[in-house]
Amino acid sequence: MTELEYELVADDFVAFNLHYFGSTDAGRGLRKSQRLMLSVVTPLLIFGAIGLIFKDFVGGAVLAVITGVIMWFLAPAILAREIKRSLARMNRDAGLGVTGLHRLVADDVGLREISAEREVAATWSGTDRIDETPGHAYIFIGPVQAFVIPKRIGEAAVAGFLDVVREHVRQVGESAQQRHQPDRQKVD
Repeated sequence: MTELEYELVADDFVAFNLHYFGSTDAGRGLRKSQRLMLSVVTPLLIFGAIGLIFKDFVGGAVLAVITGVIMWFLAPAILAREIKRSLARMNRDAGLGVTGLHRLVADDVGLREISAEREVAATWSGTDRIDETPGHAYIFIGPVQAFVIPKRIGEAAVAGFLDVVREHVRQVGESAQQRHQPDRQKVD
């Protein structure tokens, strides 16, 4: 049995949701479409405003192109800031997760996260994937559910724990593969 103890704060859950949003196909698609919209709609509005107000459609077109290029490069930062603000607001209003002291236990059955408010358990076969960022490790146990481990508790401790988790997941995967392979008999 291996375990980690750590304190989770609201920013850890904001970081998880930002990571999730940036690491899924749906999130990446939404960010691409929003980037395109900012890079096209803003210049069109500038072109229309300058053209109608100052009757200078050539100047409006030049300014629109310049604005479009600038927005293309600024859009990721603008969108990330807006997403972070929305997540912080959601966390403030409803909470994104349980803050406070947590203990994550890895044993032969699976993973258990224990806090003052609840206990969440997942078997090894229910562990979907492990993602890491510079500040956190995420052990996914569902499409949008993960154990959030802040690396501020110590890189070595987190790395050692993740090695144990990966080994258990690998063993479960190998045994599942062996169960699904049909027995082959030589036919003469």
